[in-house]
Amino acid sequence: MIDHQMGMELRQKRFKGEQLTEQEEVQLKAWYAQEDELETKLLQVGIPEKQLIEKLRQQINNVLEQLAQLTQNIKLVAAENDKIREENAQLFQLLNKKLDSKAA
Repeated sequence: MIDHQMGMELRQKRFKGEQLTEQEEVQLKAWYAQEDELETKLLQVGIPEKQLIEKLRQQINNVLEQLAQLTQNIKLVAAENDKIREENAQLFQLLNKKLDSKAA
């Protein structure tokens, strides 16, 4: 097994165009194979692809339903806020009229 750091150093050396020894070439090839194997293991999914896609679709649909509900709630709150603003404006006008009549 090739140490990850050593593999990275050999890869960097090759990338820079430096000459690798025969032993370093063997080590780099082994490290690449090691990394490929690890990547393959990480990418393997335990459930069949069709089931995974269906599960993801269901999750997306659930989130869309939640989003629709949140949107509806926001619309209700916004409408309530508009009513309160209108009431506040009316009360402010009424207060100004009373203050004006007292001042006169």
